[in-house]
Amino acid sequence: MNHVDERLRSVLLLEGLRYAPDLRAELASFAVKIWSREHRAWWGGEYCGYVEDTLAAGVYRFTEAYSATAHCGPEKGIEFHRVGVWSEDQDHNSSESPG
Repeated sequence: MNHVDERLRSVLLLEGLRYAPDLRAELASFAVKIWSREHRAWWGGEYCGYVEDTLAAGVYRFTEAYSATAHCGPEKGIEFHRVGVWSEDQDHNSSESPG
């Protein structure tokens, strides 16, 4: 993908992606952090707990983050924050920052 349009902005809501399989496919190569508005915190590394510090938040491949949160209702307020492009090196450490 050479062009990032408005649909691929840096913050995306789970609710807005539920019925957008084409958009989810376009996001597959991105690395994201997961924000919970319910807890007012980031998901920790390896999907464990919540953290307030953005630097301590886990970084996930978008497709895995979506799968892990797809069951969440709108009251959870799940947001995906793009932080770069997923690197295959990150497959070994989901809390590593994108490179």
